[in-house]
Amino acid sequence: MSDTSAFAPDLEIPEPDEPEESPAVEATEPVPTTADEETTEDETPTLAYPNAGAWVNGWLLPHYRRELGGSKRRWDPNWWHYEEVGGALEALWQAWEHLRLEPGTGIAVFYRDYLYPIMDQLTAADGPFWNLHTKPPEVESNTVPPAWETNPTPHGWFREAGDPREQ
Repeated sequence: MSDTSAFAPDLEIPEPDEPEESPAVEATEPVPTTADEETTEDETPTLAYPNAGAWVNGWLLPHYRRELGGSKRRWDPNWWHYEEVGGALEALWQAWEHLRLEPGTGIAVFYRDYLYPIMDQLTAADGPFWNLHTKPPEVESNTVPPAWETNPTPHGWFREAGDPREQ
């Protein structure tokens, strides 16, 4: 036994047992780092939005407001016609769905590492909407810009939750 009398005279700390050998894990199986990270198919978190189009309309555009036009940002209400934009926003939605469940700084990480850099690239004057020249309404000083317009994505444009292609 270890001598613990200097710290806690009545406390006995047992010596550690010999470490047991862990069974070999196949390379194809994910190895959880903690028991808390272990999940099964039955414990898959429910998505807040069924697809990227619903997320863009329901969360992204109400939360990401910037002035459009000129040498600033550009946006097309039919954004889903642009493959680059559709793919990037689908990836952004998936990152949001994952990070919104992370305790503590999950959403802050989403804003810093995903939302701001991706949206800055997509809406830049030399981004995918570079040839879109529409004059948006003027935004008065000291007001929050309105949410950008968007048209609904056609049904089936994005995969829905539970789509077998997501497995």
